[in-house]
Amino acid sequence: MQSDCEVLRNASEYVRTWQLKQPAVKEESLTDWLLFEISSKTPRIRYVAFSRHTEARETGADWEWWILFRDLSVRLRVQAKKLLKMDNYAGIAHTNRHGLQIDLLLAAADLVNALPFYAFYSGGASTTMCGGGRHDEGVFMAGGRKVHADFITSGRKVISESDALSRCTPLSCFLCCPLLHMRRDPIEFFRHYYANELEAPVQPQAENIRGMYSSLPRFVSSFLETSEEGLPDWWEQKYQSAVYDTKGLLVYDGREDEG
Repeated sequence: MQSDCEVLRNASEYVRTWQLKQPAVKEESLTDWLLFEISSKTPRIRYVAFSRHTEARETGADWEWWILFRDLSVRLRVQAKKLLKMDNYAGIAHTNRHGLQIDLLLAAADLVNALPFYAFYSGGASTTMCGGGRHDEGVFMAGGRKVHADFITSGRKVISESDALSRCTPLSCFLCCPLLHMRRDPIEFFRHYYANELEAPVQPQAENIRGMYSSLPRFVSSFLETSEEGLPDWWEQKYQSAVYDTKGLLVYDGREDEG
């Protein structure tokens, strides 16, 4: 049986292969497959795509991701973006009738106390922030505030694929990195790689670090308590205020060690 780390890594590797063989594949197709695939390979990962929240198509994230550890949980709002070989400015600075997509992502994350992230899809090989030296993955995670500061605030400029990936870690790092896999310490991991996404706490308690929770909101606990066959009809309506502006919910429950 695959470890949780291997589940993420293998899925990310497949996304890279898919893009190399079919360069025109849409990011929506990659996202749908990725989230379903990793949730089908381990009982620790639960995923649901919401059916009724049309507003999320333009103003919200592609998915909300909760990563649960024994004493602390992390809340992410994730926007998927397929990278081009040449210039990615237009994609990262995408605007719709509601405004600049990255501004909406950051604002939505602030509103619910989450960390804004991009999941960049790429079939290329480039240096990332991770020192592992792996160049066979196709999904890379970048902090939204770092992306905004480096690529939006300074004005229009060419953003190469390698420019974007140099601000990322491979997807598998979110479960494979020793800072998480061995030490089970999300604060150290995010401070090391994604310091821009965290605000200095007013007090040393974890609750005062952006996106970190010492106890789970009821909608996450309820989601984990539902049947693996799917959410009951009442669930989306009851917790609409928590999930209305996301297209899906992904929860990794790592509170117990893998067997």
